[in-house]
Amino acid sequence: MAHSAREYPGDSGLRLAPGARERLLAVVLDANAYGRGRPDLGDLERTALRLRGIGIETWVPEPVVWEWAEHLAEDWHLIVNPFHPLWQVGWSQHDRDARVCPMT
Repeated sequence: MAHSAREYPGDSGLRLAPGARERLLAVVLDANAYGRGRPDLGDLERTALRLRGIGIETWVPEPVVWEWAEHLAEDWHLIVNPFHPLWQVGWSQHDRDARVCPMT
């Protein structure tokens, strides 16, 4: 069953009163909104779409974007590091290029 942007089961306790929602322009996200300083881009997109459905914008300040990018870059370097456990179990350069870097 599809749900509109206004009806999501299980989150009714999180909803703002209509009067408060009418005055709300945007939701601003902090770098720690998703924990460990790393974004959940799928959840961010779903949240932004839901908010847009009720006329509220989603704002991610530039310093937050830079912090997220820094953490994601750290994660990326761990994955492509030849000493990462994936490489130790026989994951090859070809596997990396095919699975991790499909654009290369």
